[in-house]
Amino acid sequence: MTDECKSLQIDAPSEASTPVALQSGLVSMDILAWQGNQWRTEPVPAADGAQAEDPSGLQVALVLQGRDVPMVKFFLLRGT
Repeated sequence: MTDECKSLQIDAPSEASTPVALQSGLVSMDILAWQGNQWRTEPVPAADGAQAEDPSGLQVALVLQGRDVPMVKFFLLRGT
């Protein structure tokens, strides 16, 4: 695989899922969800039959070639 076509492997429920191809010049992509008043890489499981809390925010961090600091974007998921 060339540097121009890197891929991001994401834990998916299906092994048949294909990786996401990253744009040329993009080194990495990190995604976090806001759940339970903190940023998480994994969802919090529901406790004893209760319904799990849905994330209310999403953070996407992209690192470009030649840059040390990621470009970070935040998205509110349940705005009114």
